[in-house]
Parts: sequence; structure tokens; C-alpha cells
Amino acid sequence: MILIIVVVLIAAGVASWIFFTAGEEPAAEPTPTPTCEPGVICVTADQLCDDYDKNSFQADAEYKGNILDVSGKIGVIGRGVLSEEPYLTLDCGLLSDVFTDVWCYFDEDDVDNLIPIEEGDYAVVRGNCTGKSTIYVAIRHCSSVEVIEPPDDDGWCFIATAAYGSYMDSNVDILRQFRDSYLMTTPVGRGLVSAYYRLSPPVARFIDNHPGSKPVVRGMLWPAVALSRVAVNTTLVQKMATFGGLALFSVALVWWLKRRSPGRLKGWFHS
Repeated sequence: MILIIVVVLIAAGVASWIFFTAGEEPAAEPTPTPTCEPGVICVTADQLCDDYDKNSFQADAEYKGNILDVSGKIGVIGRGVLSEEPYLTLDCGLLSDVFTDVWCYFDEDDVDNLIPIEEGDYAVVRGNCTGKSTIYVAIRHCSSVEVIEPPDDDGWCFIATAAYGSYMDSNVDILRQFRDSYLMTTPVGRGLVSAYYRLSPPVARFIDNHPGSKPVVRGMLWPAVALSRVAVNTTLVQKMATFGGLALFSVALVWWLKRRSPGRLKGWFHS
């Protein structure tokens, strides 16, 4: 219990220091990133290809016949050589050993969605997954393309993405906003981010390989997500009230425990 209280006090102090000593104004919020809607599966193109590469039957059971929001870097935009069917491709990245792209086919009624986009854009495409072809994963009846902010080389929230299952999850997005708006505006914050991205990829791979650990990790991330929501979505006065109240509550709890069993509390602090 005492360890939890100490951690809370440290977190509140660090968060307050970041909020009130940052030398710059918070950075502008990034381009809004879509979040999963009910009945829609959010997945990156490289993860989709990787899942099919590992076990196509398992991937079919998860994705085939479902509406997907697939995010990735746009490769080719054009029409099929024989069918003249409009399409675009999303790069699968380095995770896939076999598939090179996700192919997203559009109906003629939705071809206008392809006009504003360009090769190299990072986008989310919505469509119906029809499974694997010989060398690619096919998404048909695609109805929308939304260009979003591309992830930086060090911009992936590795552990949170692995725990919540998608880079586009709202909890991952709020952590990303906190990073960009607060941590990246101070030297200490930038150091923490740099250390995190050096250490977190192996942890993220472990989480991906052990799905049963995801609920536990999400529970461990909950305080960070909650603090980030307060930081991003509240005014300065509300932030001061929240973290001041948290600090006072922690102090009051320690005082109450000390009054209740002073000998035991003293032993905890000196153990």
C-alpha cells in the first residue's frame, strides 16, 4: 500500500513539474487519428500481412468477411490491367516475409475518394476483407480513404499499441497526444521518451507473443492513460485542482495509516 502511495505521489509530482515548468507552449494537436467504431476492426497493413503470413487460417477467422480500417503508407494508385477496377495498395512494411502489399479495391461509385490522395500518404482505408490472394491481402468494396498523421520513426507507442491491439485505439492516441504536447517540450521529457523507445520494443514483442498478458498491461497503463486524459482534455485550473487533490488525498491517507498503526507504518518505511 505504501509503495502505491509513493508511486502516486511521484507521478503527481513529475506530471505537475512537466505541466508548470515547460518552457514552450504545448505543441499543436496532431491530425486526428480515427478510432475503431463498433463492428469495425482497426489494424495496420503490416500487422494484417504478418498475421496472414503466420497462419492464413487463423487470420481468415479473425478478418475475412469483416469490415476493416486498415492503416498504412499508400503505394500504387491506379486501375487493374484486365478488370479496370480502381485500387490502391498499402505497404506492408518489414513485418511480412511473403506478402508485399494490401490491395484495396474500390467500386466505381467510390472512385472519387482516390482523387485527393497521393502515393506516400499515410492513410486509413475502410473495406471488406476477402482474405489472401497469391501474393497479397485483398480488401474489396472500399468506401473511404482518410489521410492521417504518419507515425515517426520513434513515434510508435510500442507497448500501448501491443496492449490495446491497434495504433488507432483511443487510449494509444491520448498517450501519443500527451507525449507530443508535454513530454517533447522539455529536456527531461524528451529524455524519458528516448529511453522508452530504446527499451520498449522487446516488451511489445513479448506482449504480442503472449496475448494473455494484454489485460494485465492495460491495467498497468491505466494510470498513465488517466493522467494523459487530464493533461490533454482539461484547463490549467482543472489540472491544478486534479493534481493538488491527488497530492492532498495521498498525504491524508498516509497520515490516517500512521495514526491507525504507527508501529507497522514505521516498519514499512524502514524495511
